[in-house]
Amino acid sequence: SPPQPPSPPQPPSPPQPPSRPPSSPPQGSTCEAAHPISASIHFSVSIPDTSIGVGPSNYNSSSCSSTAFTGTGPVYWLQLDDVRPGVPLDLTTCGFDTDLSVFEGSCGGGETGSGEMVACNGDALIETCDRYHSHINRFVPAADTQYYIVVGGWNGATGAATLVGTYLSPPPSPPPPLTPPPPSTPPPTPPPPSPPLPPPLPLRPPLAPLPPLQPGAKTAVTEIELRALIDAAVDWHQDVDIMVAPGAHIMLGSTPSPPPSPPGSTSWCHLSSPLVDKYLGGYCGVFEPTLEAALEAALTTESCNGVTLEQSDPPRYTGRAGATPYRSPSGELSWLLLRDGCREPTA
Repeated sequence: SPPQPPSPPQPPSPPQPPSRPPSSPPQGSTCEAAHPISASIHFSVSIPDTSIGVGPSNYNSSSCSSTAFTGTGPVYWLQLDDVRPGVPLDLTTCGFDTDLSVFEGSCGGGETGSGEMVACNGDALIETCDRYHSHINRFVPAADTQYYIVVGGWNGATGAATLVGTYLSPPPSPPPPLTPPPPSTPPPTPPPPSPPLPPPLPLRPPLAPLPPLQPGAKTAVTEIELRALIDAAVDWHQDVDIMVAPGAHIMLGSTPSPPPSPPGSTSWCHLSSPLVDKYLGGYCGVFEPTLEAALEAALTTESCNGVTLEQSDPPRYTGRAGATPYRSPSGELSWLLLRDGCREPTA
């Protein structure tokens, strides 16, 4: 038979398309993909959803156990790019019942990070936005350190939140050393001697020790100054419920609702612990020389929401209409009347 013709050559195979690069994790979902916070003295970051991230594996909730911090469940990661060594930083999260923490170190190649937790808070002492929001007060960053801010929720709760941060003013620099006068300058004339100091006032006898205060327990203390009660509340690290009555002050622990007003009392109210270096805006017509008199007048004036000690000469206690504490440039001291649950005055 005749020879077969050769087969035609096969066309070359088409080139394979290039492989698709791996997708990046969503911003805020891991330590490596933390949301960067740009340089600013004051910053505000909107977090659309805290459920996208994996929480750190090395939470240490014991460092802030008294603030209802749980350290569980999903989180949103942020990276603090503007680190100002030695300058205090206030951090607040609002939106739902949040957990707020700060970690230092590096991500270490893992999504949950390998740094150490250096600050945390579950529920802020004073509610300035939402109930149970979180607030870290005056966190001081160190030099040459990377910080990550982690926003989660109590017992794994999630939601949209807003992180607000403010760097506070650093302490003033020490004055320069005095330059000694040249040798030809005569020595300065010494000032006249100071007048003798008045004799010291007699010491008040020490107060009897107050019993330990358990949550929800009631402790009655009578015939001692109101300021001593407030000092005791600071020692107990919590707010107090207080009644002003003629000739007596009665203090109780934090209770869900105030007890019935006894006959002859002025009113029951919940009083915050002293707010140091804070003032409340707006006067409400109360100007008194003592905290006792100012508090008694403020409790019976509906427009008053707190008392601020002004550093005037002489100092005076003024009733204030505002309910938001602001940072004081002159070292004022304030107390908030938390009127949720106040009793009406009785005859």
